[in-house]
Amino acid sequence: MARQIVFTGRVVDALGQAAAINVTAVYDEGPIIDRIDIVRVGLDLDINIVARDPEGGALTYELAASEGVLVQDAQNPAHFVWSP
Repeated sequence: MARQIVFTGRVVDALGQAAAINVTAVYDEGPIIDRIDIVRVGLDLDINIVARDPEGGALTYELAASEGVLVQDAQNPAHFVWSP
């Protein structure tokens, strides 16, 4: 989840009169890919993307290959199988 940060701005003129305003901003860090594990199983490759969101949000996974057939596991969306 994104963090909400409150900024308070304040200005004062030469006579000491002041004005202030609060502004809330949303700060969301992007996801982090820790690694991609690839293990050969026969002719196929078993591929797992290990990633996380710093705020604990849900992730979706995508993987592309320049050739062959790539299938994403419906039960574990971070897991793919590539076949030549």
